Order: sequence, then structure tokens, then C-alpha cells
Amino acid sequence: MSVAGDAITFEIDAQELDELYTLAEGRHNPKRQAGIPTNFTPPQGGVESDFIGLKGEAAVAKYLKVEYSRELMLGGDGGVSDLDYLGHTVQVKTTFYPNGNLLFNELHDFEADFAFLCWTRVDIPYVNILGWIDRVDFLRWHHTRDFGYGIRYYIDQEKLFPVRSFLPYIKSLIKGDQP
Repeated sequence: MSVAGDAITFEIDAQELDELYTLAEGRHNPKRQAGIPTNFTPPQGGVESDFIGLKGEAAVAKYLKVEYSRELMLGGDGGVSDLDYLGHTVQVKTTFYPNGNLLFNELHDFEADFAFLCWTRVDIPYVNILGWIDRVDFLRWHHTRDFGYGIRYYIDQEKLFPVRSFLPYIKSLIKGDQP
């Protein structure tokens, strides 16, 4: 783990990368074979999208010291939660774009308590965790934009809370303090 600015970077070793890619194929291929359409436009939407998503989940799970799901889910996770942390649900969104936004197709897709934004590419062995936000603040501060495939709901990554503030925030919630 290393820290640069507000981002935290997690290295992923070759063995775990292989496992994540195999899991990505196991999640992606049956969906296409079953005729389940992708919500993405090329170059996204292939097994690579599943792979970078899993890399993001693995990195945030390492940061939180929790496990991520290795299940093969034909219908996806339903948008509810990728991780559970001390009784709170967490969604992880991972982008190919270094300046990408935390993005949801629909407002109701943000059902977890918190969301993290990560950045990585298929060809690199690390993930930058860029920031986080709670659902209430996302609903309050989000913007809408058509990125070329319909209206999406997003927040700029610069508006996310610093990664290092998440654990103290959760501890304050558990203790009943006002953050």
C-alpha cells in the first residue's frame, strides 16, 4: 500500500491478478452466453470491465480488511453492495479513466451506505482508491450528464472524501459521535 495525495494505491500480485481475471471471465462469459445485454459501450463491457471492477473490489477489501465475493453471479450483485464493513454496505466503482467520475446509471442504483471510486487499467498490477462518499451526500450533490450513452448520475472525483477519512468516520458512527 502507498499513499499519493488523497489516493491510496494497492499492488495486486500476479497470482491474485490471475485469480481475478479467471473470476471476471466466470462472471462475464455466462452472461453473454445467456444473452444478458451489457450496460456498457465498447471498449467497455467486455471481460475487461468485469476484471477492473474486481480489481477495485479487491483493493477496497484490502483497505477495509474484509473479504470480497468470489461468487459467480449471472445477474450481477443487483447494485446493492460489493462489501460489508462493520454493518455498513459498500459499493465499489472502478473506472478506466484517470479523471473518471463516480457514476451510476440511475439514482436508485446507489443503494449501499457508501461508495468508493477506484482507478486502474487492465495492464497494470495496482489500483488507486480515489475517494468515497455516503449515499445521502451523493444524492444531495450529484450532477447529471449524457456521456454518450444516456443520462448518468455522477459526482466528480475531486468532490469525494479522502480515502483516509473513511475509517475514522465509521468509528465515529459506531461510537455515536457526530462526524
